[in-house]
Amino acid sequence: EERLPFLSWGLTPYIRSVPTTDDPTIFTRSTMTAAQRSITAHSFAVSSQLDEDGTEDSVINAMEQVRQEAVSAMVDGFEDAIINSDATATGQDLGAADAREWNIRSRWGGTTGGAADHRRTFTGLRARSTDVSSTTDQNAAQTFAGFMTARAKLDSPHGVAGSLICIVSPEYLTAKMMEFTQVVTVEKYGPQATVLTGQLASLAGVPVVMSEFVGADLFTTGLYTGSGATTGFLILNRDRFRVGSLKGATVELDKDITRGCINVVSTMRKTFYTVDSSSKKNVHWSFNLSIS
Repeated sequence: EERLPFLSWGLTPYIRSVPTTDDPTIFTRSTMTAAQRSITAHSFAVSSQLDEDGTEDSVINAMEQVRQEAVSAMVDGFEDAIINSDATATGQDLGAADAREWNIRSRWGGTTGGAADHRRTFTGLRARSTDVSSTTDQNAAQTFAGFMTARAKLDSPHGVAGSLICIVSPEYLTAKMMEFTQVVTVEKYGPQATVLTGQLASLAGVPVVMSEFVGADLFTTGLYTGSGATTGFLILNRDRFRVGSLKGATVELDKDITRGCINVVSTMRKTFYTVDSSSKKNVHWSFNLSIS
């Protein structure tokens, strides 16, 4: 566990008083107010077991394939957690039987949900938005103007150019954002217009990043409930968030001669956190967006 210091309030400038006597008025002072937050790195593990004979008989190099899949699962699982994790007891997303029972886009081959679900680690971006009351039902404003309204709801600091970022689902990106008139015409976006490149690089100066882990099966509340067909997008100041890594992803192989199998285990120790106070609106979640 690490203690992270951060400023609640910084220093304030004032007009300097001009000396007019031998004992002039002192300059107006201000004081920095600091606090600290406990940051815990979480351990993630991917474990699989291969049959010894099956591995030897496989035409494809099964060991290397499993190794690559283990690393890929780590990368995707951490991205899923950054967006959808909620460390509270029940979590904001409700599945059929468990608060995390959500096999998003059928990415996960094993059973999701339960105490060991990778989305039970830290406070992800969607949960953070809810915690700081920074969400908008944007069903009636699926336009460039709606995007700008959502952007305006972020607290200061907004950072320098490139600090703000939008994370969006593939469906909303292709069905709606790429059709915004502000970006699809050459005279408004120059040689990188979406009609020429097929890609949306930025919107009003905000880089747009597509993520498979912004779900397209959300209920109209913006939560996963087991039914629904809406999506959303996140806007955040990425300079206000950090990824802490105590151990990078490693893959280890161990042959169990008593069972005739090979164990493949990948582990890493990371966390995701904000440097801001618990009430700062440094991320915004726009939900209830249609994809048709």
